[in-house]
Amino acid sequence: MAKTIIAILAILYLAVVGRTHDFEAWSQGLRLTGIKSEQVTDLHFYFHDTVSGTDPTAVRVAQATGTDRSPTLFGMVMMADDPLTEGPDPTSNVVGRAQGIYGSAGQNEVGLIMSMSFAFTNGSTTGAR
Repeated sequence: MAKTIIAILAILYLAVVGRTHDFEAWSQGLRLTGIKSEQVTDLHFYFHDTVSGTDPTAVRVAQATGTDRSPTLFGMVMMADDPLTEGPDPTSNVVGRAQGIYGSAGQNEVGLIMSMSFAFTNGSTTGAR
């Protein structure tokens, strides 16, 4: 039994060391090809999803027959075109849009599925997607 444990640990050690070497070789290869390191940008914006009122930014586009009776709104699908702003106030400067679809995916507990694109139209990130 002890020999088996030692053998397993040795294999795991070699696997980890081998993977580390592979990553180092890969990153060294990137440096040799002239690929620069990625630039990190910190984004700070506010997402406003308005589902009611006179000018909603998200509307229900589909639902299951039992959605209105479901405590989790299971089967509800929403389409959104939401503003992204500089500040928490919805009337602050708009820097972009969040566009996409989301829905309720849980029958017995809250579970959401979301697919959104963020397009920046103002500020230092203009044109970024």
